[in-house]
Amino acid sequence: MHGMGVVSQFCENISIDSVVIKPEEKSGKTCSAWADILHFSGCRGMIDINNCFLSAANDDAINVHGTYLKIIEKLFAKQIKVRFMHNQTYGFDAFKAGDSVDFIHPASLLSFGKNLITATKKLNDKEILLTLQKPVPSDSLNDAVVENISWTPQVRIQNTTITKIPTRGILVTTRRKVIIENCTFQRVHSNAVLVEDDAASWYESGMVKDLTIRKNNFVECGEPVISIHPENKVNQGAVHQNISIINNKFILNDAIAMSAQNVSNISFSGNEIKTRAVVNINGLIEVKDCQNVTLSDNKILLK
Repeated sequence: MHGMGVVSQFCENISIDSVVIKPEEKSGKTCSAWADILHFSGCRGMIDINNCFLSAANDDAINVHGTYLKIIEKLFAKQIKVRFMHNQTYGFDAFKAGDSVDFIHPASLLSFGKNLITATKKLNDKEILLTLQKPVPSDSLNDAVVENISWTPQVRIQNTTITKIPTRGILVTTRRKVIIENCTFQRVHSNAVLVEDDAASWYESGMVKDLTIRKNNFVECGEPVISIHPENKVNQGAVHQNISIINNKFILNDAIAMSAQNVSNISFSGNEIKTRAVVNINGLIEVKDCQNVTLSDNKILLK
């Protein structure tokens, strides 16, 4: 495929079952897609990926996110102008009347207010006029961004193999429930699972509130194998919360199974980890600015 495999944008309830992405046998080709294989932007309902084999792309196997738009002008008490900021993301209708938005400080990536859209007007490919139900927060012009939280999906990824990927296996940033289970990540070059969130570069939103990663096999992937890494510039509280990494099997290349920052309520429990040297679990986990961290019942074995 000359570009991304399947791009789903502002779609609802997507099921992808028993899809195989790999170079044709005996073709001599080593690449199946120029960029991401499955890319979901601003969707809602359930994204259900099951029994798939995703391999040999030039970018991530699966990416699920929303899009932050920057507030560039407050015209009236209930009216703002917002702009697409990344040069590869613009031109589509990111909002409609009846959608809810969250106001986000880009430095902390924390919310400081919610509102309801009553009307929209597309000014050009990059700018949209939003009329809101309530007056906008007083600090909305301090480089703030907005996220359309009506278009945030649940995600379930099961029984899927991801291999021969030079970047990340799964990127996921959505505030609704996410389950990744019974999958195999085979030598993914970077993080097998990455939870990010940024309002300064790609503007791919948003916060994670309920993520379970369980009963997966992580085989010699890039490290940290699981990375929870919001790109906040200041620490004013947890960006992500309620993350469970339980009953997985890790075969490490080096020594970092999981790294997390600015997370509250994160559990790394019941996992089996094979590494080059048996060390205490604290030597295989990195946490920074996190609250309520649980590390329990993990087994560490020689590789």
